[in-house]
Amino acid sequence: MRKLVVILLISGMSSVFASSVVAQAAESAAMTKCLSSKTQLECNALQSAGTKAAAKATAAQTAQ
Repeated sequence: MRKLVVILLISGMSSVFASSVVAQAAESAAMTKCLSSKTQLECNALQSAGTKAAAKATAAQTAQ
């Protein structure tokens, strides 16, 4: 039983790490694309708004 719990914990942490890496890569690509047509200040504002919207959606999902 302990081995199963340990395996599940390790699998869960690996999934979280992998999704974090994917999210960072997507964020980096989005910023690069944004910078091709907008200023750094505009892209930072868009990124901030996106982060706030994602946090709000996550909080709403968690509350349900």
